[in-house]
Amino acid sequence: MKNAATSKVWTWRLLVIGYVIGFQPANAESERCEKVTAVNGAELDFHDLENIVEACDVYTIDEFLAVLPEDFRSRYSLVYDSRSNQAASVKAPRALVFNSDASLVIAFNGEKHQPGYHTIEMMQFTDDAEFQFQRIYFPADLAPDNAARDENLKPYFSMLNPLECASCHRSNQRPIWDTYSLWPGVFGSNYDNKPTYEAHFYDQFVEEMKAGKPRYRQLTDPEKFPIVSEYYDYYTQFPNFQFTLLLGRLNAIANAKELGAQEELFPFRYALLYALSCNEYDYPKHLQEDLVEFGDRESLAQLIPLSVSERFAKTHQSIFEDMYEKRRMTYAMRENRSCELQRDLYYQSKPDFKEPFQCGKNYVRGEFIEPTANVRYVVENLGYDMRHWSMEMGSSNHAFFLGPHPALGGVDVHYWKAVLDKDSDPYLYKVFKKAFDARNDTDAEVFFVGRDGRGAGYRENVDGELIFSDVEFPKVCSALKAKSLDALSEYAGE
Repeated sequence: MKNAATSKVWTWRLLVIGYVIGFQPANAESERCEKVTAVNGAELDFHDLENIVEACDVYTIDEFLAVLPEDFRSRYSLVYDSRSNQAASVKAPRALVFNSDASLVIAFNGEKHQPGYHTIEMMQFTDDAEFQFQRIYFPADLAPDNAARDENLKPYFSMLNPLECASCHRSNQRPIWDTYSLWPGVFGSNYDNKPTYEAHFYDQFVEEMKAGKPRYRQLTDPEKFPIVSEYYDYYTQFPNFQFTLLLGRLNAIANAKELGAQEELFPFRYALLYALSCNEYDYPKHLQEDLVEFGDRESLAQLIPLSVSERFAKTHQSIFEDMYEKRRMTYAMRENRSCELQRDLYYQSKPDFKEPFQCGKNYVRGEFIEPTANVRYVVENLGYDMRHWSMEMGSSNHAFFLGPHPALGGVDVHYWKAVLDKDSDPYLYKVFKKAFDARNDTDAEVFFVGRDGRGAGYRENVDGELIFSDVEFPKVCSALKAKSLDALSEYAGE
């Protein structure tokens, strides 16, 4: 009896010693994994992912994806022709998985021969309104299938913002994603539709997902484009548009913060607010080559005293024309790429088809050129270059929008937040606060939409109906004009 009792005592002592030196039973490790993964997908960041990798003892990307919160794995766009370091194909697309506000995005592909197969590429948007990039390397995914799990095959994280990411995302760190409504190389590439030339391959891919294709099997609801978001619920079935909305919102926050931090632009803040918010969207449906009819150039000029504007090297007309030409060229390049991909997929899906393939056409949306041209007119004449604001691939350009539509901008509302002071601008601050509070409870953005009678601070409900505040927008624009003239007269020493 004594020996038995002594044996039990030593057993407990050994367990205690084991905990002290780091040994833990399997159920304790499981509990730790459950704890770090029991987080809302909307709140995930790089630090959380590092904790998950460590606590859950994952070795492969498939294992890593399996322990991520299910709500996070429900939102994704699928890229079948990638221009990134991760290759893609229609059989193994590059999955862009994002949370409900796109503040965290992870990317992976699915075949061992593809470049980037052993990496998870990640992007996060911080509370400081900065985009950050990082990678997780999974050496075990390149090892033989029967390789033992050892320390040499454990995943490891790159440094923050590695050079490999900056080569595409540039030194100022911006996401890369085409603007609405054409996303060449992405399933649902045209208005999120599943056209014939993509449907054949997408349907095949979905069947493989449902059959348990590694990695992709961890993504939920493969039968449709799966998006569930607290933002803009009436677009929930459109993943590419949704991703565009969310990334555009974050990019607008970053751009507005940067714009508000430029001290040399501060005297021009009222002119910039006017340029962003007081525009007339009464253009024809298709912007014609003759630009004389378009834009509100006289109104903008009235906000800047001649003693200031005569120092400007660039005219508003020249910037407006340049804006249109850059947008036209960007759309043409995107359409050409889309057409080539459409043609290749169409003939792959119909090898016996001999008829020439005709591509559809998009057009340059002229109704949102004016806000961007107005802002460029002010900031570029003061030496500030805003080309890096674009999320387009390749060299920096002006192929982006600063209009009122949430897919096309949002810099306006965030710039109002950045530069208005309730003590020195009591009326404008009150107007903005009232309009901002008119938003819905899910924090959808407020957009100031011009002098076309709709007022400021509107939003759309889940049925797509416009809800307006009762702000008198002509009065707001008149106040901005008066404040701008006063501020810039003082700036010019008049």
